[in-house]
Amino acid sequence: MRYIDDYDIVIGFRKNRQDTLKRKFLSWGYNVLVSLLFGLDVTDIDCAFKLFKKDVFQKINIKSKHYFVNTEILAKAKANKMSIKEVGVSHFPRYEGESKVGFSDIPRTVRELMRIYKILYLDKGKKKSG
Repeated sequence: MRYIDDYDIVIGFRKNRQDTLKRKFLSWGYNVLVSLLFGLDVTDIDCAFKLFKKDVFQKINIKSKHYFVNTEILAKAKANKMSIKEVGVSHFPRYEGESKVGFSDIPRTVRELMRIYKILYLDKGKKKSG
């Protein structure tokens, strides 16, 4: 089925995720936090597989950098009542390099999520799309 015909955004979630326990734990915590803050009911916000209709980026202005881009796009899409579909994708172990995400990133992560939350829900008189 061609999900992009029926949804504004199609995102993947990694089936049988092949990451280290630390990476899985940090990702799980991030996904839970994002779900609580933005009401996003997605399994794997940072899976690289994403398809967007062109209209999405005519309504959303992205200001985040690095891995926060995914969260900002999806939170703003939800705030703009865009439809999101998740599909399972295969995930393979990393053979080169290692994840750059660690526990020391938690304070920066919380600050960035609060910035996005403020734009969407606390700033009065501004468009929800940011």
